[in-house]
Amino acid sequence: MKRLAAVSLSLVIVLAAANGEAKKKRRVVVDRIVAVVDESPITKSALDRETAPYRKRIMQKHALDPKARDAALREVERTKLREMIDNRLLAAAAARARVVVSQEEIEQGIADMAKQGGMSVPELWQWVAREGSDEADYRRRIAEQLVSWRFAGHEAVKRTPGFSKLSIEEQRAEIATTMRVVAGELRSVAHIEERL
Repeated sequence: MKRLAAVSLSLVIVLAAANGEAKKKRRVVVDRIVAVVDESPITKSALDRETAPYRKRIMQKHALDPKARDAALREVERTKLREMIDNRLLAAAAARARVVVSQEEIEQGIADMAKQGGMSVPELWQWVAREGSDEADYRRRIAEQLVSWRFAGHEAVKRTPGFSKLSIEEQRAEIATTMRVVAGELRSVAHIEERL
C-alpha cells in the first residue's frame, strides 16, 4: 500500500511538473506597455503602428548599415512616443474642456490631407495601407489631431493678446506654439512613465 501511495505521489509530481513546463512554454507576450500617462497605458503595438511608415523608410535607407539603422529606429521610437504622450495629454485636456470634432470635420480633414498629398481620398487609403496602417487607425489619428488643434486654438485665443488681428498664417503659428507650450505644462503636472 505504501508503495502504491509513493508511486501515485511520484506520478502526481511528474504530471504537475510537466503541466507547469507546458504552461511555461505556452506563455506568449502579446503586447507590452512602453509608457503610462497618468493611468492610461501606451502599448508597443500602438507605438509600432505610429512608427510603421518611418520604419519602412529607415530599413530601406540603412539596409547595409545595421548600426545606423538601429540608431535611427530608436530615435523615431523615442520621438513618436513623446508625440503620443503629448497627444494623450492634449486629448485628455480637450475632453475636460469638452472640445469635440464632428464626423464631417474628420472627413474634411482626410480630404485636406489627400489634397495636400496631391491625391484622391481612395489613393490616400492605398498609400495608408502601403505605409503599414489602416483606414480606422488613420481616421482616429486625424480626429485626435483635430481635437488637439482645436483645443490649442482655444488656448491661443485666451493667451495671445490681439489673436483675432493676426493673419491666418500668424494664427496657425501661434496655435502650434501654444500647443507645444500647453503640452509642456501638462507634462509637468502629469504622472508619466516611459518604459522604452
